[in-house]
Amino acid sequence: MYPPQMNPLVGLDFMINGALYDEAATPVEVKLGTVEEWTIHDNGHHTGGSGEGHPFHLHTNSFEVISIGGQPVEPGTIQDTVWVPHNTEVVVRIKFKEWTGKDVFHCHIIPHEDVGMMQNLLVKK
Repeated sequence: MYPPQMNPLVGLDFMINGALYDEAATPVEVKLGTVEEWTIHDNGHHTGGSGEGHPFHLHTNSFEVISIGGQPVEPGTIQDTVWVPHNTEVVVRIKFKEWTGKDVFHCHIIPHEDVGMMQNLLVKK
């Protein structure tokens, strides 16, 4: 197991919900068969500042994109990754319909994921 740490090269810490990735933690728990609506935002509060957005990616379950920046998206827009622009909210709806166990969601920019911008998700029966 590797402990999370600040990026030693650029000094930025890329986090989700104020936390660096912890392999042993499951900060998000959901129940199989439920539907959740998540609001994802990049508020740019990285150490040192960052004006970029992030591609949010969820493993195992696709999601319906509901809105981007407060603007509705065409119903039925199903994705597993969505771009979250800087200082913008994206609303997605996820149905946890088939698989249980530990899963992850993360920024799909690999260097961001690798320095901590990922979280575990536990889908329970």
